[in-house]
Amino acid sequence: KELIVVDITNKASPSEVGSYNSDEGANGFSIFTVGSTAYLGTTNNNGSGDHEFYVLDVSTPTSISLLGSFDVQQVVRDIYVSGNYAYLATGNNSKEFIILNITNPGSIIEEDVYNTPSNNDAFGITYSNNQVFLVTNNNGGGHDFFVFNVSVPNSISLTGSINLNSNNRSVAVSGNNAFVATETNSQGLKVVDISVPASPVQLSTYNTNSDVNGLYFANDQIYLAAEHNSLELQIVGPGLSVPSFITLLGSADLGADNRDVSVSSSLAYVASLDFFDGLKVVDLEQISNPVELTTFDTNSDCSASNFYNSYVYMACEDNSQELKIIGPGIVPFVYVSQGWFTSASYDTTNANSVLNKISWSQSGTGTIKFQIRTAPDASGSPGSWTDWLGPTNNNDYYTDFGGADIINPTHRDGSADQWIQSRGFFSGNSSNTPILEDITINY
Repeated sequence: KELIVVDITNKASPSEVGSYNSDEGANGFSIFTVGSTAYLGTTNNNGSGDHEFYVLDVSTPTSISLLGSFDVQQVVRDIYVSGNYAYLATGNNSKEFIILNITNPGSIIEEDVYNTPSNNDAFGITYSNNQVFLVTNNNGGGHDFFVFNVSVPNSISLTGSINLNSNNRSVAVSGNNAFVATETNSQGLKVVDISVPASPVQLSTYNTNSDVNGLYFANDQIYLAAEHNSLELQIVGPGLSVPSFITLLGSADLGADNRDVSVSSSLAYVASLDFFDGLKVVDLEQISNPVELTTFDTNSDCSASNFYNSYVYMACEDNSQELKIIGPGIVPFVYVSQGWFTSASYDTTNANSVLNKISWSQSGTGTIKFQIRTAPDASGSPGSWTDWLGPTNNNDYYTDFGGADIINPTHRDGSADQWIQSRGFFSGNSSNTPILEDITINY
């Protein structure tokens, strides 16, 4: 069973609904998905005619079918698919970079190959505008970052290269910059200027204090899957706006070494070497404080994670379940049971403001209750705030969303109440949450 489909309609209890088994037994290592097709790369199958690259129809998760496969003769460490071509980073010492024509998956054609200097294994690959970017192991003084022109797929042309002097594991490109994950923990992230593809230049490095195996670029931020005892997921930036100045924006302790990460909306999906929790789902709502929401028992270490169209595709080190699909929908998500929301400070512009009523609209399931505080004006900013108060003291709350609760006397005495701020306490459960639609404070 190289492919497992897991139904997460019940987010708290995902269940398997389908699987695929290639019967060739190698470990899953890389994954890429486009539309209803998944492309799986595995470790070396060590046999004549045994394959390491698979094209799978996943349009019906309960009935996965093989469309075609190809014998790479070594591990496929990374895959990028664009149009009718698949670009592979491999461990084959005579062809670390391979272009496959997948127009007819049942009859895959090897268009061209490229042998990197000193036979260093390729690990990461990406594609942009007829260019392929490939990273390899450290070449001992030679080059380990390559830019290729692939506008003619059957004739690979080397455009430029550079020596990053590191064991490179993954690469992503955006604009004029390439972001490279490395196994040099003091320089776990390297930024390369590719504005002149023939002459790439290392622009900056970032000290991750850990080897980095995988990365994902989105929203001008770089998400790093690392090997660390407390910072296994690191979020750094800015990415494009100031690529020469990278800072840590947030991190999460996931309790295991990690191999890959993909991001969709406010969730990160991390492939982990945590046998029973090979998939870890992280809430990115607060970048400065990402929180592990849930995990999924993959029953094996996992090397790659790819979120696409409401599913997470996992390539795992399981001889019978190399490819696992977890879905549908936003994958295992649970709400926190309670939390605070604090509004921005509001200037009424009137030093003698008198608060009359607080009301709000809410939906969802659960409760919301509020407290208010006020302050006088101090040269255009709030002065000294009162305590957070409910109708009578700092231990109670406004609970009637229709506005029936009487405002605390401190906030309706017409003195030192020019600035207003509210905070709400939300209470729900792991399956449901209250939603604040709007709030009004009359004065």
